[in-house]
Amino acid sequence: MNHIVKGSVVLGLTALMGACGDSNDDDSNPPQEQQSFDQNKEVVLTVYGDSISTGVLASTELGEQPGLELFENFTDVISSEGFTQLDLQKSFARSDVAASTSTESYGIPALVAEREGLSSSDVGVVSAAKFGGRLKDVDQMVEKVSQELGDKKSNYVFFMLGGNDFCADLTQDEFRTQYSEKLKLVKSNHSSDSQYLVGYVPPVYKILSYTYEYGPEIGGVDTDLASCEDFRKNTCEPLFRDDAQSRVEGFNQTIAELVPEILGDSVTLAEGIRTWGIAETELAFDCFHPNKNGQETLGSFFRNQ
Repeated sequence: MNHIVKGSVVLGLTALMGACGDSNDDDSNPPQEQQSFDQNKEVVLTVYGDSISTGVLASTELGEQPGLELFENFTDVISSEGFTQLDLQKSFARSDVAASTSTESYGIPALVAEREGLSSSDVGVVSAAKFGGRLKDVDQMVEKVSQELGDKKSNYVFFMLGGNDFCADLTQDEFRTQYSEKLKLVKSNHSSDSQYLVGYVPPVYKILSYTYEYGPEIGGVDTDLASCEDFRKNTCEPLFRDDAQSRVEGFNQTIAELVPEILGDSVTLAEGIRTWGIAETELAFDCFHPNKNGQETLGSFFRNQ
Protein backbone atom coordinates (compact mmCIF):
# COMPACT_ATOMS: atom_id res chain seq x y z
CA MET A 1 0.00 0.00 0.00
CA ASN A 2 2.79 2.43 0.89
CA HIS A 3 4.53 1.61 -2.38
CA ILE A 4 1.42 2.57 -4.33
CA VAL A 5 1.09 5.89 -2.52
CA LYS A 6 4.79 6.65 -3.02
CA GLY A 7 4.67 5.97 -6.73
CA SER A 8 1.42 7.87 -7.17
CA VAL A 9 2.67 11.01 -5.45
CA VAL A 10 5.89 11.02 -7.47
CA LEU A 11 3.87 10.61 -10.66
CA GLY A 12 1.46 13.30 -9.51
CA LEU A 13 4.19 15.84 -8.76
CA THR A 14 5.89 15.17 -12.08
CA ALA A 15 2.61 15.51 -13.97
CA LEU A 16 1.70 18.65 -12.05
CA MET A 17 4.98 20.39 -12.81
CA GLY A 18 4.68 19.48 -16.48
CA ALA A 19 1.10 20.72 -16.66
CA CYS A 20 2.04 24.08 -15.16
CA GLY A 21 4.94 24.57 -17.55
CA ASP A 22 5.46 24.32 -21.27
CA SER A 23 5.06 20.56 -21.71
CA ASN A 24 1.28 20.70 -21.86
CA ASP A 25 0.61 20.81 -25.58
CA ASP A 26 -2.57 18.80 -26.01
CA ASP A 27 -6.21 19.71 -25.83
CA SER A 28 -7.00 17.17 -23.12
CA ASN A 29 -6.33 19.94 -20.62
CA PRO A 30 -9.43 22.16 -20.90
CA PRO A 31 -10.02 25.40 -18.98
CA GLN A 32 -10.79 24.88 -15.30
CA GLU A 33 -14.22 23.75 -14.22
CA GLN A 34 -16.20 26.03 -11.95
CA GLN A 35 -19.60 26.28 -10.37
CA SER A 36 -22.40 26.96 -12.82
CA PHE A 37 -22.47 30.58 -13.89
CA ASP A 38 -25.35 32.52 -12.36
CA GLN A 39 -27.07 34.40 -15.17
CA ASN A 40 -28.78 36.65 -12.62
CA LYS A 41 -25.60 38.39 -11.50
CA GLU A 42 -25.66 42.14 -12.11
CA VAL A 43 -22.07 42.37 -13.36
CA VAL A 44 -19.97 39.74 -15.14
CA LEU A 45 -16.20 39.22 -15.10
CA THR A 46 -14.52 36.79 -17.51
CA VAL A 47 -11.01 35.45 -16.96
CA TYR A 48 -8.44 34.36 -19.54
CA GLY A 49 -5.31 33.05 -17.85
CA ASP A 50 -2.92 30.27 -16.95
CA SER A 51 -2.16 28.36 -13.75
CA ILE A 52 -1.61 31.59 -11.80
CA SER A 53 -5.22 32.44 -12.51
CA THR A 54 -6.37 29.01 -11.33
CA GLY A 55 -4.63 29.61 -7.99
CA VAL A 56 -2.55 26.45 -8.34
CA LEU A 57 -0.82 25.56 -5.04
CA ALA A 58 -1.73 29.00 -3.65
CA SER A 59 -2.50 27.51 -0.25
CA THR A 60 1.09 26.25 0.18
CA GLU A 61 4.33 27.95 1.26
CA LEU A 62 7.89 27.68 -0.03
CA GLY A 63 9.98 25.69 2.40
CA GLU A 64 7.02 24.14 4.19
CA GLN A 65 6.21 20.50 3.65
CA PRO A 66 2.70 20.43 2.17
CA GLY A 67 1.88 17.14 3.86
CA LEU A 68 -0.23 14.37 2.45
CA GLU A 69 -3.42 16.34 3.08
CA LEU A 70 -2.64 18.22 -0.13
CA PHE A 71 -2.90 14.93 -1.94
CA GLU A 72 -6.13 13.82 -0.29
CA ASN A 73 -7.87 11.57 -2.79
CA PHE A 74 -5.25 12.62 -5.32
CA THR A 75 -3.42 9.31 -5.48
CA ASP A 76 -6.68 7.57 -6.31
CA VAL A 77 -7.31 10.06 -9.09
CA ILE A 78 -3.98 9.78 -10.88
CA SER A 79 -3.90 6.02 -10.69
CA SER A 80 -7.41 5.68 -12.06
CA GLU A 81 -8.25 4.76 -15.62
CA GLY A 82 -8.94 7.77 -17.80
CA PHE A 83 -6.84 10.19 -15.71
CA THR A 84 -6.66 13.63 -17.37
CA GLN A 85 -5.07 17.01 -16.72
CA LEU A 86 -8.51 18.25 -15.69
CA ASP A 87 -8.26 15.97 -12.68
CA LEU A 88 -5.08 17.81 -11.72
CA GLN A 89 -6.90 21.12 -11.88
CA LYS A 90 -9.64 19.85 -9.60
CA SER A 91 -7.04 18.70 -7.07
CA PHE A 92 -4.72 21.72 -7.00
CA ALA A 93 -6.66 24.78 -8.21
CA ARG A 94 -7.71 27.34 -5.61
CA SER A 95 -10.06 29.76 -7.32
CA ASP A 96 -10.98 31.14 -3.89
CA VAL A 97 -7.36 32.29 -3.48
CA ALA A 98 -6.41 33.30 -7.05
CA ALA A 99 -6.39 37.07 -7.47
CA SER A 100 -8.40 36.77 -10.70
CA THR A 101 -11.37 35.08 -9.02
CA SER A 102 -11.13 35.49 -5.23
CA THR A 103 -13.96 37.41 -3.59
CA GLU A 104 -11.59 38.60 -0.86
CA SER A 105 -10.63 42.28 -0.78
CA TYR A 106 -7.52 41.79 -2.96
CA GLY A 107 -9.36 39.90 -5.71
CA ILE A 108 -10.39 41.24 -9.09
CA PRO A 109 -14.10 40.53 -8.38
CA ALA A 110 -13.83 42.85 -5.35
CA LEU A 111 -12.20 45.53 -7.50
CA VAL A 112 -14.96 45.20 -10.07
CA ALA A 113 -17.58 45.40 -7.33
CA GLU A 114 -16.05 48.60 -5.96
CA ARG A 115 -16.08 50.21 -9.38
CA GLU A 116 -19.73 49.30 -9.80
CA GLY A 117 -20.82 50.18 -6.25
CA LEU A 118 -21.75 46.57 -5.52
CA SER A 119 -20.56 43.74 -3.29
CA SER A 120 -18.34 40.91 -4.51
CA SER A 121 -21.28 38.53 -4.28
CA ASP A 122 -23.00 40.55 -7.02
CA VAL A 123 -20.22 39.84 -9.51
CA GLY A 124 -20.55 36.72 -11.62
CA VAL A 125 -17.29 35.12 -12.75
CA VAL A 126 -16.66 32.95 -15.80
CA SER A 127 -13.08 31.64 -15.74
CA ALA A 128 -11.45 30.06 -18.76
CA ALA A 129 -8.05 29.87 -17.04
CA LYS A 130 -6.20 26.57 -17.47
CA PHE A 131 -3.05 24.82 -16.29
CA GLY A 132 -0.23 25.48 -18.74
CA GLY A 133 -2.40 28.04 -20.54
CA ARG A 134 -0.74 29.67 -23.54
CA LEU A 135 -1.77 32.15 -26.19
CA LYS A 136 -2.49 29.29 -28.58
CA ASP A 137 -5.21 28.15 -26.15
CA VAL A 138 -7.22 31.38 -26.34
CA ASP A 139 -9.53 29.99 -29.02
CA GLN A 140 -10.54 27.20 -26.65
CA MET A 141 -10.95 29.70 -23.81
CA VAL A 142 -13.17 31.95 -25.93
CA GLU A 143 -15.37 28.98 -26.79
CA LYS A 144 -15.79 28.11 -23.11
CA VAL A 145 -16.63 31.71 -22.20
CA SER A 146 -19.18 31.94 -25.01
CA GLN A 147 -20.88 28.74 -23.87
CA GLU A 148 -21.03 29.92 -20.27
CA LEU A 149 -22.22 33.44 -21.00
CA GLY A 150 -24.95 32.58 -23.48
CA ASP A 151 -26.75 35.86 -24.22
CA LYS A 152 -25.21 37.58 -21.20
CA LYS A 153 -22.47 40.14 -21.84
CA SER A 154 -19.21 40.42 -19.93
CA ASN A 155 -18.74 43.81 -18.29
CA TYR A 156 -15.11 43.16 -17.36
CA VAL A 157 -12.46 40.99 -19.02
CA PHE A 158 -9.31 39.84 -17.20
CA PHE A 159 -6.47 38.78 -19.52
CA MET A 160 -3.09 37.56 -18.27
CA LEU A 161 -1.10 35.17 -20.46
CA GLY A 162 2.47 34.84 -21.67
CA GLY A 163 4.39 33.14 -18.87
CA ASN A 164 4.02 29.69 -20.36
CA ASP A 165 4.86 31.07 -23.79
CA PHE A 166 8.16 32.20 -22.29
CA CYS A 167 8.66 28.71 -20.87
CA ALA A 168 7.75 27.21 -24.26
CA ASP A 169 10.56 29.29 -25.82
CA LEU A 170 8.51 31.42 -28.19
CA THR A 171 10.58 33.98 -30.07
CA GLN A 172 9.80 37.68 -29.71
CA ASP A 173 8.24 37.75 -33.19
CA GLU A 174 6.13 34.67 -32.48
CA PHE A 175 4.94 36.17 -29.22
CA ARG A 176 4.00 39.48 -30.85
CA THR A 177 2.06 37.75 -33.62
CA GLN A 178 0.17 35.44 -31.28
CA TYR A 179 -0.52 38.07 -28.62
CA SER A 180 -1.96 40.48 -31.18
CA GLU A 181 -4.09 37.81 -32.84
CA LYS A 182 -5.48 36.36 -29.61
CA LEU A 183 -6.18 39.68 -27.89
CA LYS A 184 -8.10 40.80 -30.98
CA LEU A 185 -10.03 37.53 -30.88
CA VAL A 186 -11.00 38.12 -27.26
CA LYS A 187 -12.05 41.68 -28.02
CA SER A 188 -14.17 40.56 -30.97
CA ASN A 189 -16.08 38.17 -28.70
CA HIS A 190 -17.04 40.75 -26.09
CA SER A 191 -19.16 43.86 -25.98
CA SER A 192 -17.71 47.12 -27.29
CA ASP A 193 -18.15 48.67 -23.83
CA SER A 194 -16.41 45.89 -21.90
CA GLN A 195 -13.63 47.03 -19.58
CA TYR A 196 -10.31 45.16 -19.63
CA LEU A 197 -7.82 44.33 -16.90
CA VAL A 198 -4.57 43.10 -18.41
CA GLY A 199 -1.51 41.65 -16.69
CA TYR A 200 2.09 41.47 -17.84
CA VAL A 201 4.34 38.41 -17.68
CA PRO A 202 5.74 38.27 -14.11
CA PRO A 203 9.55 38.70 -13.97
CA VAL A 204 10.06 35.07 -13.06
CA TYR A 205 13.82 35.25 -13.62
CA LYS A 206 14.00 36.96 -10.20
CA ILE A 207 12.99 33.83 -8.31
CA LEU A 208 16.18 31.91 -9.10
CA SER A 209 17.91 33.45 -6.08
CA TYR A 210 15.53 31.57 -3.78
CA THR A 211 16.63 28.02 -3.18
CA TYR A 212 15.34 25.29 -0.95
CA GLU A 213 16.11 21.62 -0.49
CA TYR A 214 13.16 19.60 0.75
CA GLY A 215 15.31 16.54 1.19
CA PRO A 216 14.53 13.13 -0.28
CA GLU A 217 10.83 13.36 0.66
CA ILE A 218 7.82 15.55 0.09
CA GLY A 219 4.71 14.85 2.05
CA GLY A 220 6.36 11.83 3.64
CA VAL A 221 7.20 10.04 0.39
CA ASP A 222 10.35 9.77 -1.71
CA THR A 223 10.44 11.93 -4.84
CA ASP A 224 12.93 13.09 -7.45
CA LEU A 225 11.44 16.59 -7.24
CA ALA A 226 12.86 17.64 -3.88
CA SER A 227 14.44 21.03 -4.53
CA CYS A 228 13.55 24.39 -6.06
CA GLU A 229 15.97 23.76 -8.90
CA ASP A 230 14.33 20.41 -9.68
CA PHE A 231 10.87 21.96 -9.74
CA ARG A 232 11.92 24.88 -11.93
CA LYS A 233 13.86 22.82 -14.46
CA ASN A 234 10.85 20.54 -14.83
CA THR A 235 8.54 23.53 -15.16
CA CYS A 236 10.46 26.14 -17.14
CA GLU A 237 13.94 25.33 -18.43
CA PRO A 238 14.39 28.72 -20.21
CA LEU A 239 14.54 30.32 -16.76
CA PHE A 240 18.12 29.14 -16.50
CA ARG A 241 19.35 30.77 -19.70
CA ASP A 242 21.36 33.98 -19.78
CA ASP A 243 18.71 35.73 -21.88
CA ALA A 244 15.79 35.00 -19.50
CA GLN A 245 15.47 38.59 -18.29
CA SER A 246 15.74 40.16 -21.73
CA ARG A 247 13.15 37.75 -23.13
CA VAL A 248 10.60 38.47 -20.39
CA GLU A 249 11.20 42.21 -20.73
CA GLY A 250 10.82 41.90 -24.49
CA PHE A 251 7.49 40.11 -24.09
CA ASN A 252 6.31 42.80 -21.69
CA GLN A 253 7.34 45.61 -24.01
CA THR A 254 5.24 43.93 -26.69
CA ILE A 255 2.28 43.83 -24.30
CA ALA A 256 2.79 47.51 -23.42
CA GLU A 257 2.63 48.41 -27.11
CA LEU A 258 -0.18 46.12 -28.27
CA VAL A 259 -2.70 46.46 -25.43
CA PRO A 260 -3.52 50.18 -25.84
CA GLU A 261 -3.34 49.81 -29.62
CA ILE A 262 -5.94 47.01 -29.62
CA LEU A 263 -8.08 47.88 -26.59
CA GLY A 264 -7.84 51.67 -26.52
CA ASP A 265 -8.77 53.48 -23.31
CA SER A 266 -10.99 50.74 -21.89
CA VAL A 267 -8.11 48.99 -20.12
CA THR A 268 -6.31 48.80 -16.80
CA LEU A 269 -2.76 47.60 -17.48
CA ALA A 270 -1.10 46.43 -14.26
CA GLU A 271 2.28 48.15 -14.64
CA GLY A 272 3.49 46.99 -11.22
CA ILE A 273 3.84 43.43 -12.46
CA ARG A 274 6.78 44.42 -14.67
CA THR A 275 8.90 45.42 -11.67
CA TRP A 276 7.47 42.96 -9.14
CA GLY A 277 10.20 41.95 -6.70
CA ILE A 278 8.57 38.54 -6.05
CA ALA A 279 9.57 37.98 -2.43
CA GLU A 280 10.44 34.53 -1.14
CA THR A 281 7.38 34.73 1.11
CA GLU A 282 5.19 35.07 -2.00
CA LEU A 283 6.06 31.66 -3.46
CA ALA A 284 4.27 28.32 -3.16
CA PHE A 285 6.08 25.14 -2.19
CA ASP A 286 7.04 24.46 -5.82
CA CYS A 287 9.27 27.59 -5.74
CA PHE A 288 7.52 28.87 -8.88
CA HIS A 289 3.88 29.79 -8.46
CA PRO A 290 2.55 32.55 -6.17
CA ASN A 291 1.06 31.55 -2.83
CA LYS A 292 -1.69 33.60 -1.21
CA ASN A 293 0.75 36.39 -0.35
CA GLY A 294 1.80 36.49 -3.99
CA GLN A 295 -1.80 36.46 -5.17
CA GLU A 296 -2.56 39.40 -2.87
CA THR A 297 0.38 41.32 -4.31
CA LEU A 298 -0.77 40.50 -7.83
CA GLY A 299 -4.24 41.82 -7.06
CA SER A 300 -2.78 45.04 -5.68
CA PHE A 301 -1.12 45.84 -8.99
CA PHE A 302 -4.53 46.20 -10.63
CA ARG A 303 -5.72 48.57 -7.91
CA ASN A 304 -2.70 50.84 -7.78
CA GLN A 305 -3.03 52.41 -11.22
